[in-house]
Amino acid sequence: MINDKWETGFALITNFVFIIFGAIWTIASIYMYSDIPFGLGIIFVAIGAGSIILGIVKIFIIALGSLKTYRSSLKAKNKEDWIKDETQDN
Repeated sequence: MINDKWETGFALITNFVFIIFGAIWTIASIYMYSDIPFGLGIIFVAIGAGSIILGIVKIFIIALGSLKTYRSSLKAKNKEDWIKDETQDN
């Protein structure tokens, strides 16, 4: 999973761009739906809707993954609290 903050930020930005591109593609393909023969315009609408859905799902995956990483780092910090230095100083 993604652990680096810069990599997470870049992934989120690219997925937002992917969603915006999908929205523009979907709107444009809806306007041009009737111009494409044999009913093939639905393919372009599906591509746009699919890219929007994929972008949203990827954002949720990144958010849940970073939340899981954050929680595991908190647990690791709490586990180290009980460790004490029991070496004897001479």
